[in-house]
Amino acid sequence: MEERKARFENFCKLVKAILDKKVEKATVSNSLVSSLCCIVTSTYGWTANMECIMKAQTLRDNFIMGYMMPKKHLEINPDQPIVETLHQEVEAEKNDKAVKDLVVLLFKTVLLSSDFSLGDHQTYSNCIYCMIKPGQGTDEDEVTAEEPSAAVPDEIPP
Repeated sequence: MEERKARFENFCKLVKAILDKKVEKATVSNSLVSSLCCIVTSTYGWTANMECIMKAQTLRDNFIMGYMMPKKHLEINPDQPIVETLHQEVEAEKNDKAVKDLVVLLFKTVLLSSDFSLGDHQTYSNCIYCMIKPGQGTDEDEVTAEEPSAAVPDEIPP
């Protein structure tokens, strides 16, 4: 276990740097078996459900909510092939934009699977679209015009 932690130490530091204030720390997990990664909160921190309940309160104070939000720790499973490949890409080139996008995508996906809120759903959707485009052979800079849906009328009749 110590060898794995030492081997992935730079990777965890880079993941923490990319995610910045979204996570308190990124570490190698010793308990994950089949998952790529997971979000862990402190013993006395809010769960994902409690965070959702507190965000839904009518008379909430955003200033105090910042202090009460759970400190998220990202635990990474080094035995997963996807994590190993990402680790190798990080070792090859740390400032690669694709690596940063993959780390953010991985984090947002684990937020969803852990029932935490994403915050900005459009950013997540755009990230997914950017990952799909190269596989489809479309140009990344190509902009498609959005056509209005035929099912939704422009005006509602009186």
